Amino acid sequence: MKSFIIKTLSPGETGLKTSLSMLILRLAVSLTILFLQGIPKWNSGLGSIPNPLDLPDPFYAYFTLFSEILCAGFLIIGLGTRWATAILSITTGLVFFVDLGGSIDDNQREFFQLISFLVIFICGPGSLSVDKAIHK
Repeated sequence: MKSFIIKTLSPGETGLKTSLSMLILRLAVSLTILFLQGIPKWNSGLGSIPNPLDLPDPFYAYFTLFSEILCAGFLIIGLGTRWATAILSITTGLVFFVDLGGSIDDNQREFFQLISFLVIFICGPGSLSVDKAIHK
């Protein structure tokens, strides 16, 4: 179990170009989530967050805020990157497939956010991250 956790937190072995590319992707997608979705939902209040699965109201609202604010922040600095992208992938996937119906035509932003999270999850954060500093 410990080996699994260490591997999921590992930044992966990457060169400078790949690490810089992963940093740019991490920043672009996480800043988009944070400033276009997370902070506006925080300012609007919990009642403004849609609940497509009809879960208990505060649970889904808090989960959404946690993923779009805290996990996006973790992704910016590259801390627990694979865990953060897994949570963001779940949230974005629920929005894209359940709430918006999975149509790429009208929901390109959510589709590309989901693909970006999956790429970051697979590749890791790169060497320009807090994860790399922790795993030296």
